Amino acid sequence: MKTENWVTGWSDGRSDYVLDRNNYEAESGKKYDEIHYTAEIKHELCHSYYSTLANTLNAQPRWLDEGVAVYVS
Repeated sequence: MKTENWVTGWSDGRSDYVLDRNNYEAESGKKYDEIHYTAEIKHELCHSYYSTLANTLNAQPRWLDEGVAVYVS
């Protein structure tokens, strides 16, 4: 699946997707870096965790979900 250049990972709340490290540069147009790649995985896992937590509580705003994921990763 071809993504926008700025997309390197995404979460649908149940599954996390991160571009394969072997295709990272070709698919995203960004230079592969192990530190940033690891942070991307943490970021997407945080979205899944937050989604699970938010579903047990009241619905939370998207900006809070993204803010927590950025802070943790």
